[in-house]
Amino acid sequence: MKRFIILLFGIVSSIMINAQVEVSTSQLAGIKWKRNSPLAKGDSITMVFTETEFTDTIYYSLLDKTSYRALNYYITDELPSYNTFHMDYVGKERKGRYIVLYYPKVNDVDYYTVTSFTDDELVLFHKARPESMPSIDVYVRYERIKE
Repeated sequence: MKRFIILLFGIVSSIMINAQVEVSTSQLAGIKWKRNSPLAKGDSITMVFTETEFTDTIYYSLLDKTSYRALNYYITDELPSYNTFHMDYVGKERKGRYIVLYYPKVNDVDYYTVTSFTDDELVLFHKARPESMPSIDVYVRYERIKE
């Protein structure tokens, strides 16, 4: 009986660890998010998704400057590549656990893994690229701004 309980606990733990959070384009579109962590003191980061673009606005308190960028994105359940951006996926209703971004100025692709999504909170995981220095993985936590 003891072995059965340990085995059952192991199976349930494995399922919970490997559970995938899935979001869709329509779930993200139009929602404004404020980054809670990580964040430098005094700085402010907000982001919004549309059907086709991810936009973020960053206020740097030390410089008293604001930067704004708009990037094409799509959602996928396929493990993304740093070399391939599927432009034909942009603007389509899609479901998945990865948010893939395209940086046109440098012709670069990057992605985040959605680890948690509720009405009030979005948590993304960014795995450091293999060639990046320093190589730091980070969880990014956003809170929904209700307007």
